[in-house]
Amino acid sequence: MNRKDTKDAEKRGEREKNGYYNKRDHSRFCLLVSINFMTHQEKERPIAVDLFAGAGGMTLGFEQAGFDVLASVEIDPIHCAIHQFNFPFWSVLCKNIIDTTGEEIRNCSSIGSREIDVVFGGPPCQGLSLIGKRVLDDPRNSLVFHFIRLVLELQPKFFRYGKCCRNG
Repeated sequence: MNRKDTKDAEKRGEREKNGYYNKRDHSRFCLLVSINFMTHQEKERPIAVDLFAGAGGMTLGFEQAGFDVLASVEIDPIHCAIHQFNFPFWSVLCKNIIDTTGEEIRNCSSIGSREIDVVFGGPPCQGLSLIGKRVLDDPRNSLVFHFIRLVLELQPKFFRYGKCCRNG
């Protein structure tokens, strides 16, 4: 290899390192694009936890928004079965939120010690609804405090509390 060839190779190497490619070298460009695309897809998605999961409406919304909802908590066994059917890769804790701890949610799912990005949920609102009887001492009204307790235990970056304040 003569001196000119060496300089050309150095320039080409420099251009390749900086991301500049000869337009004629389409295959190398396509390879770079596909590698960048694969790398982008392999990035970890944000982690979410669904409290008062029901059949999974909010889980579906968060999943479509790009979250991995790794754990859900629901008291009703039928809704738990539906949720598990709809989201087979995530963990569903079928138990009362009153008896659930943040540590249990982490241990019973694949979250472990990873940071949680968002905890979301919509506690029952029958006792506070303006349409129903609006029984202020309905025991379900206190579930909001357990939602807050679990948010504090799980320490997510954000939380989303869905409460119907006014029906009708």
